[in-house]
Amino acid sequence: MSTPAPVRLVSLDVGYTLGEPSGTTLTQRLVELSPLPARQAKKVAQQILHALDPRSDAPAPQTVCAALRIAPSAFPQDHCPPGFALWPGAVEAVARIARVVPVVTLSNVSHWDE
Repeated sequence: MSTPAPVRLVSLDVGYTLGEPSGTTLTQRLVELSPLPARQAKKVAQQILHALDPRSDAPAPQTVCAALRIAPSAFPQDHCPPGFALWPGAVEAVARIARVVPVVTLSNVSHWDE
Protein backbone atom coordinates (compact mmCIF):
# COMPACT_ATOMS: atom_id res chain seq x y z
CA MET A 1 0.00 0.00 0.00
CA SER A 2 1.41 3.40 -0.95
CA THR A 3 1.67 6.32 1.42
CA PRO A 4 -0.56 9.27 0.46
CA ALA A 5 1.22 12.40 -0.65
CA PRO A 6 1.48 15.04 2.06
CA VAL A 7 -1.03 17.87 1.94
CA ARG A 8 0.78 20.98 0.73
CA LEU A 9 -2.10 23.40 0.55
CA VAL A 10 -5.82 23.69 1.26
CA SER A 11 -8.04 25.55 -1.18
CA LEU A 12 -11.39 26.87 0.01
CA ASP A 13 -14.20 28.28 -2.04
CA VAL A 14 -15.56 31.50 -0.57
CA GLY A 15 -19.24 31.80 -1.49
CA TYR A 16 -21.51 29.55 0.56
CA THR A 17 -18.44 27.95 2.15
CA LEU A 18 -17.17 30.81 4.31
CA GLY A 19 -20.17 33.11 4.01
CA GLU A 20 -22.74 34.51 1.64
CA PRO A 21 -23.59 37.72 -0.18
CA SER A 22 -25.72 40.05 1.91
CA GLY A 23 -27.74 41.12 -1.10
CA THR A 24 -28.59 40.16 -4.66
CA THR A 25 -25.69 39.40 -7.01
CA LEU A 26 -25.68 40.39 -10.67
CA THR A 27 -25.99 36.74 -11.64
CA GLN A 28 -29.11 36.41 -9.48
CA ARG A 29 -30.63 39.54 -11.04
CA LEU A 30 -29.96 38.26 -14.56
CA VAL A 31 -31.42 34.85 -13.78
CA GLU A 32 -34.62 36.57 -12.63
CA LEU A 33 -34.81 38.51 -15.92
CA SER A 34 -34.09 35.57 -18.22
CA PRO A 35 -36.85 33.42 -19.73
CA LEU A 36 -34.50 30.42 -19.56
CA PRO A 37 -34.98 27.87 -16.77
CA ALA A 38 -33.25 29.22 -13.65
CA ARG A 39 -30.58 26.51 -13.47
CA GLN A 40 -29.68 26.97 -17.14
CA ALA A 41 -29.69 30.77 -16.88
CA LYS A 42 -27.40 30.65 -13.83
CA LYS A 43 -24.94 28.37 -15.61
CA VAL A 44 -24.92 30.56 -18.74
CA ALA A 45 -24.54 33.76 -16.73
CA GLN A 46 -21.68 32.37 -14.67
CA GLN A 47 -19.84 30.99 -17.72
CA ILE A 48 -19.97 34.37 -19.43
CA LEU A 49 -19.89 36.92 -16.60
CA HIS A 50 -17.11 35.34 -14.60
CA ALA A 51 -14.77 35.37 -17.58
CA LEU A 52 -15.40 39.00 -18.55
CA ASP A 53 -13.95 42.17 -17.08
CA PRO A 54 -16.36 45.11 -17.42
CA ARG A 55 -13.44 47.54 -17.30
CA SER A 56 -11.91 46.17 -20.48
CA ASP A 57 -14.71 44.30 -22.25
CA ALA A 58 -17.28 46.92 -23.26
CA PRO A 59 -19.66 44.52 -25.09
CA ALA A 60 -19.86 42.20 -22.07
CA PRO A 61 -23.43 43.21 -21.11
CA GLN A 62 -24.66 42.64 -24.67
CA THR A 63 -22.91 39.25 -24.78
CA VAL A 64 -24.54 37.99 -21.59
CA CYS A 65 -27.94 39.46 -22.50
CA ALA A 66 -27.92 37.73 -25.87
CA ALA A 67 -27.06 34.39 -24.27
CA LEU A 68 -29.78 34.83 -21.63
CA ARG A 69 -32.38 36.12 -24.14
CA ILE A 70 -32.68 39.44 -22.32
CA ALA A 71 -33.02 42.79 -24.08
CA PRO A 72 -29.68 44.64 -23.75
CA SER A 73 -31.57 47.62 -22.33
CA ALA A 74 -32.64 45.40 -19.39
CA PHE A 75 -29.05 44.80 -18.22
CA PRO A 76 -28.91 46.08 -14.63
CA GLN A 77 -26.60 49.05 -15.21
CA ASP A 78 -27.52 50.26 -11.71
CA HIS A 79 -26.18 47.10 -10.07
CA CYS A 80 -24.20 47.66 -6.88
CA PRO A 81 -22.20 44.71 -5.56
CA PRO A 82 -23.71 43.28 -2.39
CA GLY A 83 -21.64 43.02 0.75
CA PHE A 84 -20.34 39.67 1.86
CA ALA A 85 -21.21 38.30 5.29
CA LEU A 86 -18.83 35.74 6.75
CA TRP A 87 -20.51 32.96 8.67
CA PRO A 88 -19.84 32.73 12.41
CA GLY A 89 -16.58 30.92 13.03
CA ALA A 90 -15.30 31.17 9.45
CA VAL A 91 -12.25 33.28 10.30
CA GLU A 92 -11.34 31.09 13.23
CA ALA A 93 -11.76 27.90 11.19
CA VAL A 94 -9.52 29.16 8.39
CA ALA A 95 -6.94 30.35 10.96
CA ARG A 96 -6.88 26.89 12.59
CA ILE A 97 -6.35 25.18 9.24
CA ALA A 98 -3.67 27.73 8.30
CA ARG A 99 -1.65 26.82 11.39
CA VAL A 100 -1.23 23.35 9.91
CA VAL A 101 -1.03 23.95 6.15
CA PRO A 102 -1.12 27.00 3.84
CA VAL A 103 -4.65 28.06 2.87
CA VAL A 104 -5.86 29.88 -0.22
CA THR A 105 -9.40 31.01 -0.87
CA LEU A 106 -10.98 31.12 -4.28
CA SER A 107 -14.12 32.77 -5.49
CA ASN A 108 -15.90 32.52 -8.80
CA VAL A 109 -17.68 35.83 -8.29
CA SER A 110 -18.12 38.01 -11.37
CA HIS A 111 -16.07 41.16 -11.77
CA TRP A 112 -19.29 43.14 -11.31
CA ASP A 113 -19.65 41.74 -7.80
CA GLU A 114 -16.02 41.50 -6.74
